[in-house]
Amino acid sequence: MTEKTWGIRLNRYSSSIRLSKDQLPAGCSNWLQPSEIDLWQRQGLIVWNDAEQRIAALSPAEALTLLNELETQAAWKSEGVNIRHYPDLR
Repeated sequence: MTEKTWGIRLNRYSSSIRLSKDQLPAGCSNWLQPSEIDLWQRQGLIVWNDAEQRIAALSPAEALTLLNELETQAAWKSEGVNIRHYPDLR
């Protein structure tokens, strides 16, 4: 069995939970930087890659666009999905 290196999270609402300086939001990866907490808490689809230590936040509209692309195109099944073109990916 291979170790999972990525994940997704659907935030129905944005959150502005204030955390103390060395505290991370519940459920996030331990590599998340303080400057990325806003991404983790944004409304929409949150996608992260533990191996590359990257996080992206897709707005609800961007997530629906991506879903439409996945439903109408089959190439992603063999080629994968590249979300790097979304502006919030660091």
